[in-house]
Amino acid sequence: FAEAPANTDAHPAQIRLEPVPISLQSPFTGEFTVETAAPLAVQEVRLELRVIADVSVSGGHHEEIIVWRGGLEAASQTFGGALTRHPFRADASGAWLPSVDLPHGKARGQFHVILALAWEPDIHYVRDVALATTTEL
Repeated sequence: FAEAPANTDAHPAQIRLEPVPISLQSPFTGEFTVETAAPLAVQEVRLELRVIADVSVSGGHHEEIIVWRGGLEAASQTFGGALTRHPFRADASGAWLPSVDLPHGKARGQFHVILALAWEPDIHYVRDVALATTTEL
């Protein structure tokens, strides 16, 4: 789906990504929509496209690889409040691991929006996303 909920208990949100699946050879666009009870004092708003690789054979391995990192501008270091859409553009070129499920392991994509707060735990919004090596079929 292009848009999916990425809720935390206190701050419901939606993360929209286009095209879906994300091609690792082409730029993609997105939109983060969030509403909070009051504006939050943030240090930064990070965007990350991650690949989570799990090996399920004996002595397996788990790794999270950040294949793209970006950010959103936070006006005067405050973010949130009324329902607001925050568009962004990204390019994950150079990433090499598409979504795959094999008998001995799997690789999955996730998109994270992280609100970095001073002296408090960061707020993470996460949605799963399919990653492809091309848009040509």
